[in-house]
Amino acid sequence: MPLMPFTIAAGAMRMPRRKFYISFLSSRFLRHAIFGWLGVHYGPHILRLWNTFADKWGVWILSVLWVGILFGAIYGIRALIKTNSKQNVHRQSRHPD
Repeated sequence: MPLMPFTIAAGAMRMPRRKFYISFLSSRFLRHAIFGWLGVHYGPHILRLWNTFADKWGVWILSVLWVGILFGAIYGIRALIKTNSKQNVHRQSRHPD
């Protein structure tokens, strides 16, 4: 869950710092304690399952993941170039030399 909306809302509502720090620290501690317990309790079983699965499908999973990252990067770069070229055209039309 995103943290920034809650911190901004606490500041906007002028929540007392002490109350904010106590609630913030206790909620973060509880969250990480639960995840730590889950990791200790279920971690060995999940790792054993993952290692069995990765031995059979690991290369394919990594290949698909890297192809997705590559296509995402290409798409992002193309969108950035397209946006920059549109901004340059818009600037030139507003301020002709």
